[in-house]
Order: sequence, then structure tokens, then C-alpha cells
Amino acid sequence: MLSWKSAILPVLALALFAAPALADGDRGDWEVGFYTGYAFLDDYDRAFPQSSFDLDNDFVIGLRGGYWFTPRWSSELSFQTVGTETSAGLDADIDSYRLNALANFNEGARMRPFITVGLGDEHLDMTGLSGARNPSWNAGGGFRAWVLEDMAVRVDFRYIWADHENAVNGDQNNLETTVGLTWAWGGGKPMDSDGDGVVDRKDRCPDTPRGATVDAMGCPSDGDKDGVYDGIDKCPDTPAGHEVDNRGCSMDSDGDGVHDGPDKCADTPRGATVDADGCPKDSDGDGVYDGIDKCADTPRGVTVDSRGCPKDSDGDGVYDGLDKCPNTEKGAKVDAKGCAILFEPEEQALVLRNILFEFNSATLTDASKQVLDVMAVPLSQSNATLRFEVAGHTDSVGSDAYNLKLSQRRAESVVNHLVAAGLGRSRLEAKGFGETKPVDTNDTADGRANNRRVELRQLD
Repeated sequence: MLSWKSAILPVLALALFAAPALADGDRGDWEVGFYTGYAFLDDYDRAFPQSSFDLDNDFVIGLRGGYWFTPRWSSELSFQTVGTETSAGLDADIDSYRLNALANFNEGARMRPFITVGLGDEHLDMTGLSGARNPSWNAGGGFRAWVLEDMAVRVDFRYIWADHENAVNGDQNNLETTVGLTWAWGGGKPMDSDGDGVVDRKDRCPDTPRGATVDAMGCPSDGDKDGVYDGIDKCPDTPAGHEVDNRGCSMDSDGDGVHDGPDKCADTPRGATVDADGCPKDSDGDGVYDGIDKCADTPRGVTVDSRGCPKDSDGDGVYDGLDKCPNTEKGAKVDAKGCAILFEPEEQALVLRNILFEFNSATLTDASKQVLDVMAVPLSQSNATLRFEVAGHTDSVGSDAYNLKLSQRRAESVVNHLVAAGLGRSRLEAKGFGETKPVDTNDTADGRANNRRVELRQLD
């Protein structure tokens, strides 16, 4: 019996202490370990009830060595011994040599359970009996808990059937529970699924993107807190609050020179001049931003086009927005407000030429109506705050009272027609002067014709 122990123990011990730390259970790995535990030994009741050969439960110690064919499948050879005694107080040893196959689970994980089954040779050596080698088989399971890259705590639970017919004419159905340490080295390096340099079983962040810088636990760092990990971040010093692209560099979506995040006006049109907050400036307040505005000094209140330049729809030289009479007829003289000038400063009144009435009547002729229709246009385009007096005049033929009434009715007739042509009545006042304000002599036909007139006067 000692020759077997002396043959295998030094080999396993040498492999155990000389093994380099390079692997944790992958294709081509080697594994060695030692263990201890407790054996629950069956009695030989079926052969010898109350037999003095029945064995007491006792401690077990052992060594094992194995090889991994794949990350799932491995095999191992083990030697263990149980030093006990019989119920009669006789010394007894059971030395076991076993060859087992193992199915391992949770590849690359810190905790790797397994199940196992195998065959063995049970050597029973008892005082008073000659030693015998007897066949056995076993099945069980357990787990490895890796505590270092190459070292794991291993726990086993196992059932063993052994035939000791040659020694005591009986068999045993034993149970064992053991705990030990195991080391792996050789074929494959520990798994590192995300390639960050930290093996899976130690990696607390197993899905780290390729290229990211990680700490000892395999978790990526983000020094500038922009959401892009160090190592991948091409702009590692991005200021706080900036929005970044997938490279970790600040974005400027509207191209105004102020990065997204600090930019409080993120949709600024291209070309606009902006302030420190990324908001466009409009120095002349025309609604077209500086930088885009081609007429940057537009007066306040002026209507502008898309380029920021003033519009003058009626072409009178007064910009839309400031123009109080925006539909002035082309070519008309206008004042600073864009309204038609009907009276030059030196003029007191405007004589309405060709305004004729039916004989001894206030009825306008058709030709006169057409003249008034034309005249209504500039009047309506004039400043809306201006008021006008329509004055009727006669010659001296007839009585003063009659001429006064006739001039009043003719002035009112002109006012009524101008109102019908679109001029507001509140802007017009009719007044007859009869023959009281002649502009020529009443002694001649031409003089009397000049005195029969209608005048338009601007009221203060």
C-alpha cells in the first residue's frame, strides 16, 4: 500500500507546487489540487449483521490532477485515503484511486459548478485481514469558486459504491463531502469576453466596449463625464455640459461656434452672428439676424425683405413700415410719411379745373365726375389726418343770397361725389362763398368764368 502512495503523492505534490498560474479551465489546461473532508462509511450489515468489521466515519485527505479537453469537459485522476477503525477497534485504511469525467458549467465565471462520474480502485487494509484491491464507481457534483486568476476553492459531494467481497464478503455505499484548493495552468488563458484585460470572473462590467480604459474590476472610466469612455474618447477634456458625438467630441449642430449644451439657441441659421450663449444678434431690430442681414443699419420700424433690406412697395422713397400711405400712385410727390403732397407750402388753395355743373344747378356734368374720380386717388393716398375744405364760388350775376346758396349746394355736390369715390366724409367740409371772393373781374365774360370755380383748401 505504501508503494502506491509513495508513487503518486510526490508526483502530484510536485505538479501542484511547480505549476505556473496561467489558466482557469479552458481547452488544454492542466489542474492540480488537494482536499480534505469527511467520509460517511457504510456498514457491512448484509453480510455480517453487527459485524466487528464495520467501519467508523472519519476524515479523508487526498490529491487530484486533471486535464481540460474543452471548457465544458475535463477528466481527473485522484488519490485519497481514509484512516479509520472498525467497531471492534481494529485499525483500517481505505486508499482510493479514481479516474473521473467532469462536465463543467458557466464558462469564464467566478463560480463554476460541475457534475462528475467515474471508476476507481478501493484498497481496504484492515488489521487481521490481508489487503485487497476492489472495484468501485462514484458520482457526484460540486463547484469551483475562483479566488485568484489561477486558484479556486473546490467543494465536492460524492456517492461511492465499493465491492469488498474479497476482504469482508460485503459492499459499501459511502458518501463523501470534501473541500480543497485547486490550481490551473497551461493551454488557454482565462476568458476575457470583452477584451478589456480583466478576466470574466473578475470583470464587474463584462460588456465594456472595445478600446475603453478600465479599472481593476473591468469597469470603464469617463474622466470628463461626457458619456463616452476614456480610451474611446477622442476629446478627453470636453468641458462639463457639452453634448458630444460618439467620439466624445463636442458638437455644434447649428455651426455658430458655440457648442451644443452651452448653446441656448441651438437652431441658429447658418451665417448668423451670435453672442456667447449662441443666440443670434439683430442690431437694427428688423428681424433679420446680423451676419445674414445685408442692410445692417435699417431704421427701426421698417419692413424688410429676407436679406434684411428695406422694402418700398409703392416706390415713393419712403420705406414700408414707415410709409403711412403705402399705396401712393407712382410718380406722386410725397411727404416724409409717404403721403401724397397736394399742396405746395406756398399754395393757399387748389382750384379744381374743369369742374362744371348743369346750368343754374348743382348737378355735376359727366365729365366733371370723371375729373373728380381721378382726383379722389391722391386725396385718399394723402395723410389720413389731413382734412380739406371744398369751397364753392360764383360770379356776381344774380342776387347775393341766391349765389351763396348755389355755391354751397355745388360744394356739397363735389363732397358727395368724392365720398362716393372712397374718401372719408370726416376729412371733407363743404362751404359756399357765393360771389364774395372773386379772383377776377366780373365785368368781362372771361373774368366771370374764372370767378365761377371750386377750390380745395387744406385745413389746419
